[in-house]
Amino acid sequence: MIGVSIFGAMLTSKMAESLAKQFPGMKIDMGAMQKMAMTASEGGGPKISPLMESFISKTITEAMSYIFTGSLVIVAIAFIAILFVPQISLRGRAEGQNLEKGAEGASPAGPVTPEEPTTAVRAD
Repeated sequence: MIGVSIFGAMLTSKMAESLAKQFPGMKIDMGAMQKMAMTASEGGGPKISPLMESFISKTITEAMSYIFTGSLVIVAIAFIAILFVPQISLRGRAEGQNLEKGAEGASPAGPVTPEEPTTAVRAD
């Protein structure tokens, strides 16, 4: 949940930055842009010109590449952190214990015991 919020904020920030770079001095309302995109996709609003579609897709592409670069940095940090996690032995296992010996004779229902021979009764 926190990651989605962080990446959403990064995406919105980068899109606003890209739009401000393309249209200097113009105040851009991201909420109005979202509403316009939603109504256009539903077919209830005005059609977006092909030039504007190209501009919007370029802006989203730049923002998404920024998100993936940020994700790569986070994954690299997590990988380095994993390398420093100490190895801890499992509780109840002695060193050198053969795991196969402990598994002999085990079944999901418990230890296997030999059954007594049963006699079949035939009704003739």
